[in-house]
Amino acid sequence: YRPSFHKHERFGPLVFHNLCGASETDVNKSKRNTQEAQLIKRLLEQFVDEIGPSTRGLSIGVISLYSEQQRLLKEMISRSSLKEKLPSLTINTVDGFQGQERDIIIISCVRTHQL
Repeated sequence: YRPSFHKHERFGPLVFHNLCGASETDVNKSKRNTQEAQLIKRLLEQFVDEIGPSTRGLSIGVISLYSEQQRLLKEMISRSSLKEKLPSLTINTVDGFQGQERDIIIISCVRTHQL
């Protein structure tokens, strides 16, 4: 099984994005990385634009290692048109995704500046 969107270089089976210069912020005993959240939003927008209507049938999950990043991502997505374009988009923490699967997963590490 090889989904048609894997033909696109940015949407292959496994893709890493190095976000240079981004840093996390401590909020409510959790962490968030605004630049990384913006990158994830842009990736989802590009995915919808390039793949088109067939994205509506895909289940997409964004997994965050931090609850504050999850909250930030949900807020950013709710203020955009992505929620309507990707009705099966789920944003949750690692614990929230336990035992589930999606067609596409994006992992938000938040603390990536030391890699």
